[in-house]
Parts: sequence; structure tokens; C-alpha cells
Amino acid sequence: PKLGTDVTFKYDNTVLEPGLTLSYERLVLRLQEFSYLVAGLHLNLVAPNHSDKTFHSEGGLKDYVSHLIAEREKVRPVHKETIAFKNTEVEVAFRWTDNNREQALAFTNCINNVDGGSHTTGFRTALTRTLNNYATRVGKIKENQESLSGEDVRDGVFSVINVGVAEPQFEGQTKVKLNNPETRQVVEKFVADNLEQWLAANDKEGRKILVRCLEARDGRIAAQKAK
Repeated sequence: PKLGTDVTFKYDNTVLEPGLTLSYERLVLRLQEFSYLVAGLHLNLVAPNHSDKTFHSEGGLKDYVSHLIAEREKVRPVHKETIAFKNTEVEVAFRWTDNNREQALAFTNCINNVDGGSHTTGFRTALTRTLNNYATRVGKIKENQESLSGEDVRDGVFSVINVGVAEPQFEGQTKVKLNNPETRQVVEKFVADNLEQWLAANDKEGRKILVRCLEARDGRIAAQKAK
């Protein structure tokens, strides 16, 4: 038998502003996004005047990061595979590239937080602390050298984080930012512990990441001196 849920809806002009229409493009983007956030889920979109579309991802957030990178022209990854960690509360995937800026997406219970929040802060803090510790351990940052800043570490990173929070506290009705302080601690510890293990097991790839971060640091210092 066929299993699943069919959702059918129609715009109601008696409730919503007359003359508005549904954006097919936004529906496509949301269903595509949701298929990455819930790995293994099949979503079928049937809409008038458009061909049927199916959205499905087995890789989840890893596939999402690959999708984000592929959308950017001439952006190349620095290391072989997307790094991903997951438990019952936190799922995160990220990859360093040669791009000159960070691209980060943050979600709480699959709701997009466009301004990030405590989960984003915890993730970024974990990256900075763990990579500085790694750089010191392998001798790439010596006592008289400047440490990596958060900006250096995030340069070129494409990341997606999704956290499950029982009682989320959002900033504003549109839920643009997560404010739960305990979520920062949970994410920071989880990512730091797992990234430390990953670097220990993938030293060759870890050193490629470190070279990328050190180049960003040196560029930042040179720009400061030029000013």
C-alpha cells in the first residue's frame, strides 16, 4: 500500500489579502531545504502549470553543504569530504573552501534562523578553540605568533546547523534568532569534542584546513599593517 501524507491547500481570499498568489519558487526552495534537514524524507510537489517535483536527500546536511558550494561558481573545497556530526540534539555539517567569505545557515527544529543565535555562537566558538589547540599541538602556531581569530577560522566555511530545542526562545515573531543560552554550551561542547577527534583521525586533511586558516590570519595581519 502507498504510505505517506498528502497535503493539499488553496489560497483563501476571504482570510488573506486579495490578489496575492503563492510563490512556486519559494515552495520549491522550502521543500528542498526541508528534504536536507530531514534525511530520507520524500516530498512530492504537485502544482498547476508546473511539472511535478520530488525532493529527497539521504545525506541530509552533508548534501545541503555540497549543494550550497555547488551553487557558487569557481568555489573549490579545501579538504576531501564535508565534516558532519550528529546526536539527538545537534546536527551540523561544514566544509572549508577557497571562497573569501563564510556562508552559514542555522535552524532550530527545522525553522530557519536567518540571524543565527546561540547555536551559531557555540559552533563558531568551538571551531576557533579547537583549531587553535590543533595548530599549537602540531607546531603551526608558536608562542610568539598570533593565534587564529574567529574570523580567520570561519573564512571560506560553508556550514549548516540544526538543533532540537524543546522550549526555544526566539527573538521576534519571525524567529530570526535563537536566544536559548544553554544551547550555546551544548553545541560548543558537542562540536569541539567531535572536531578534536576528527582532526586526530584525519591529520592530513586537518593540516589542509589549518593552512587555509593560517592564510586568512596572515592576510588579516597584512591588511592591518597596511592601514
